[in-house]
Amino acid sequence: DREAIVNIVWKRISEKCIVVAYHPLTSHPKVENKEGDAVIRGSFHSFYKVTQLDNGLTDVELGLHINFGGKLPKVVVNGFLIPNANRAVSHQQCYFANSLSLDDLTKADGKLLGEILVNQIKKARTRGGWKKRADLGKIGVDEFLYISVAMREILSRHPWIRAMLHEISLNQIKVAGTVHTALSDMNDHDAINLAKGLSTIILSNTEAPAAVDHWIAQNAALE
Repeated sequence: DREAIVNIVWKRISEKCIVVAYHPLTSHPKVENKEGDAVIRGSFHSFYKVTQLDNGLTDVELGLHINFGGKLPKVVVNGFLIPNANRAVSHQQCYFANSLSLDDLTKADGKLLGEILVNQIKKARTRGGWKKRADLGKIGVDEFLYISVAMREILSRHPWIRAMLHEISLNQIKVAGTVHTALSDMNDHDAINLAKGLSTIILSNTEAPAAVDHWIAQNAALE
C-alpha cells in the first residue's frame, strides 16, 4: 500500500489573490504510524492560486508534484494515475462552474454547465433500468438545477425552465413547433412545447450550434 499525509495551508497574497498549498508531513497524531514493508509512504506538493481578474473572471492555477516513494509500473501510471488526475481536474472545474452566480457566467461557463447537465442525467439513469429511464433523467435535471448557483437563480425567476429541461432530457424526436409567448408570460405548457422540437431541429442541421441558434431564433422566450 502507498499513502501520504499532508497539511493544508492558505495565504492571501493580495486583495485579489489567494494561494492554497498542500505540504507533505512525515507523521501526524491522527494517522497510524505503520511500519514494515507493507506500506510505502509517498508525498506530494500541490497548490492552487486563485486570482480575481479585472474583467470579472477568476484565474485558477494548479501545480502538482507527486513522489510515490518508488517506481511504478507503466500500466499503473497510464491506466490509473493519469485518468484519475484528469478526473480530479474535471471535478474542480465542475465545482467552480456550479459555484458561479448568473451574473458571473461566461459563454465558456455556460457550455461547461451544459456538459454537467448531460453528465448528471447520465449518472441518474444508472440508478435503474430502462423502464425508469425517463423519470431518472428528470431527477438528474432536478439535481443539476439544485447544485448550480446560476441555475437556482434562473429557476427562481423562470420556474418553467424545469419543465423545459425535463422534456429535453427525454431526447425524443417530436414535431418541432414555435412558441410565440413572451418570456414574462411563459408557463410549463409553453415550455414543454418549446422543448419538444429541439431534437428534430438538431437532426435537421449539420452542426449542433447552428441547430441551437435556429431553435432560439424561432422561440421568442429564448431570445
